[in-house]
Amino acid sequence: MDLQDRKLKKGILLFKETKYIDSIRIFRDVIRAYKLEFSKQKEQLLKNDNTKQEYKFLTKNFVNASDCISAAYLKIDQPENALRYAKVMIRYQPFGCKGYLRLSKVYAFTGQNEEAYSSLRKGYWKIR
Repeated sequence: MDLQDRKLKKGILLFKETKYIDSIRIFRDVIRAYKLEFSKQKEQLLKNDNTKQEYKFLTKNFVNASDCISAAYLKIDQPENALRYAKVMIRYQPFGCKGYLRLSKVYAFTGQNEEAYSSLRKGYWKIR
């Protein structure tokens, strides 16, 4: 387990303990670290099959951290930040269901039910 993975687990634990601000700080650090890793190694990571697996692992953890920070922002009533991270999830994993589900949750939280349904429909057709 790498350092960022341990930090992510610590952030999740803080989230479960309702320490949302502290968890956001940790999630933000994890996201920054993964973004830095992507920018340094993107071409290298996609060159061969072994490193493609590592790229998928980094992407999965990045998306998980983005999901967690989005949920934490909703808990402290900052839906604009939650929305931003939900959109980041979709950008990094456009054929994964997690981003669309998070986006619809953010829209539902803000009372934008039509956008919430639209996000779910769009996600359904993309990942099908």
